[in-house]
Order: sequence, then structure tokens, then C-alpha cells
Amino acid sequence: MKKQAIVLAAALLLFGCSKMELGSQGAKSVATGSAGGAAATNVNSQLERCAEPFGTLAVNEDHTA
Repeated sequence: MKKQAIVLAAALLLFGCSKMELGSQGAKSVATGSAGGAAATNVNSQLERCAEPFGTLAVNEDHTA
């Protein structure tokens, strides 16, 4: 019984690693494609788009914690 539970848990974890199809017509969200400014590809026309970037965001993670 314990072995079956481990196998089932491993299968569920690996299922989460399946390939995501960006820009797929079967996507369940309007957020598809890439957002690279002028180089954006497969852009969804339902999303708001800015003509130019507003700025840059930096994230600093505390590595000493």
C-alpha cells in the first residue's frame, strides 16, 4: 500500500513537469505568447499593450537568511 502511494505521488509530481504550450489556441487563459516589447510574438489582442516600457524592476533576494 505504501509503495503504491509513493508511485502515485511521483506520477503526480512528474505530471506537473509537462510541457506548456505558450500561445496555444487551447489555452484556458488570455495571457499567452511572449511579452518582449517590440519583439513580442503571438500577442493576444485582448490584452492591453504599452507602446514603450515604463521602467525597470530589480529584485534583490536576501541570500543570508
